[in-house]
Amino acid sequence: MCCKLLGIQELAKPRLTWCSHCKIGAGCGIYADRPQECADFYCAWLVNASLGPEWRPVDAKMVISFDTSANRVVVHVDPARGDAWRKAPHYAQIKRMAAQALSRQGHLLVWQGYNAFVVLPDKDVNLGAIDVNAIIVVSEDRTAQGASYNAAAYAPDDPKLAAMGYTA
Repeated sequence: MCCKLLGIQELAKPRLTWCSHCKIGAGCGIYADRPQECADFYCAWLVNASLGPEWRPVDAKMVISFDTSANRVVVHVDPARGDAWRKAPHYAQIKRMAAQALSRQGHLLVWQGYNAFVVLPDKDVNLGAIDVNAIIVVSEDRTAQGASYNAAAYAPDDPKLAAMGYTA
């Protein structure tokens, strides 16, 4: 699924298209000489023992990864099964992962095709079709009823980011 869902700059491979080097059912046809971007990618299902067999990408139609530079968990969903992340058992697990990420000042982002969703404890925020380099800011409001969260996406050069104290 990573060979379909992820974009690879070095190969000029856009997101959501099969890599020309992918041998479906067999793996990467250029594995020994694959781009560094591919070599650096770690599928969470392969490295996180807490993700059970239901997260096997070929079956789940999703790939989970970590974007450490943005402090986020990313769920890439096959557009042919765009609603897969909202179904049991995945959705409850995604909500738990989102709460864990938030407790670490991070967030969980779902790419459903070209649309991005930030999953929060109290809701899912549809950011729409955003640039993959957008800066996502999650805010928290404390009320008498408890915490309420929201999320917004900004272009990296948006002056509003500086006003919020964001530094690149």
